[in-house]
Amino acid sequence: MTCLKVTLMALCFSLLTDVVQSAPVPARPADALVDSIGVNTHFGYTDRPYVTDFDQVKAKLGASGIRHIRDGADARKDVAARINELHDRYGIRVLQIVGPRVDSPTPWRGTLAPEKIGGVLNTIKTLYPRSNEAIEGPNEYDVTHGNALPSAADPDWTATLRRYTEALWKAVKADPVLEDRPVLAPSMAHAANAPKVGDLSAFITYGNMHPYPGGWNPSHNLEGYNVVNTIKVSSDKPIWATETGYHNAMKQKPGGHNAAPEAAAGKYGPRLVAEYFRRGIGRAYFYEFLDEGTNPAEQEHNFGLVRHDLSEKPIYTALKATIDLLKDPGKPFNPRPLDYALEGDLTDVRQVLLQKRNGRHYLLLWQEVPSYDVNTRTVLNPPTRPLTLRLNERMRRARLYLPTTHGTKALETHSRPRTLKLDVPDHLLIVELRP
Repeated sequence: MTCLKVTLMALCFSLLTDVVQSAPVPARPADALVDSIGVNTHFGYTDRPYVTDFDQVKAKLGASGIRHIRDGADARKDVAARINELHDRYGIRVLQIVGPRVDSPTPWRGTLAPEKIGGVLNTIKTLYPRSNEAIEGPNEYDVTHGNALPSAADPDWTATLRRYTEALWKAVKADPVLEDRPVLAPSMAHAANAPKVGDLSAFITYGNMHPYPGGWNPSHNLEGYNVVNTIKVSSDKPIWATETGYHNAMKQKPGGHNAAPEAAAGKYGPRLVAEYFRRGIGRAYFYEFLDEGTNPAEQEHNFGLVRHDLSEKPIYTALKATIDLLKDPGKPFNPRPLDYALEGDLTDVRQVLLQKRNGRHYLLLWQEVPSYDVNTRTVLNPPTRPLTLRLNERMRRARLYLPTTHGTKALETHSRPRTLKLDVPDHLLIVELRP
């Protein structure tokens, strides 16, 4: 009789809890995703708002929640003072490019000069002792030299780059102040040039790529082109994307680097962060923080997260809301897996599971499909995907967020949910689950 009672009780519990057989899904720290977000800046451009409106730029960058910038190792004290102020006020740290060239009328077209590395490292030590967090090799040397621009061609550019990378690594690791700083591989403008350079993994901490989606959705050309070529340089080392993102020069002539309208880029921004994080890319630096000009036909004027007048684009507000929802700084911890199942058509649906130190899980869902057709210049509005989230653990509460369209405002709240009916859009849906 006792055995029968136990069996019946177990059966009743199973029916009441609606158990679904599935393996618990591992979670990653929520703050790790936030910490993977960076942005390029140009605090040495004295004729741009970076300098002319520095106080407003500083406030806007600090409010975004972005903790990492990428810039040069400028030897001017006023430039260093601006970057150090960002660190002291907001804790923002800088990845700095070290690629000094021989004298040239256009400095970025000069040939790499390993003998100048020591001087740049000394600048970093003396002017950026608090704010510097990592050192990067030369920027896109393949396009200025490998692709044979008439005034800049280096006929042996791959050998030059290999020698330079080794010299930079040895100089950093021999310096007692800088020896703990990560060293990034040189970046390629065209990932197809990376195999020509070959394996540099002995002289780098992280690989480096510039996987611009060219107006398409974030995964466009990511694995099959950018990653597969970048690992020819980085081997088994982790990869950072030190430039990526979207420009909004909608009046640009067809061809070249395609634009995406601001609304589509607003959908893509948080998706890009989540997609890169999902694929194990350590950090993604958007190019760049603010529009450098106001010409709607010039792509270099329109890459910003904010406009030239510092008004916020949709991509800025979407990223800020995503960061506000997920940030959770603190000591390292081991996230707990979550037992759940998604039911429905999962074609092109992506998911990332995160957890905060307070025990709450955050399930990020989105459709990894185009929101804009660059060929026809047509805005796309793919229908939401109906899915059922079945929770195999007891939850006290669930909240649903759409940071791109509704910021940090919860759209729905559910008490003690066992299943949730979800409509997954082409932008980020965040499901907060409180145990």
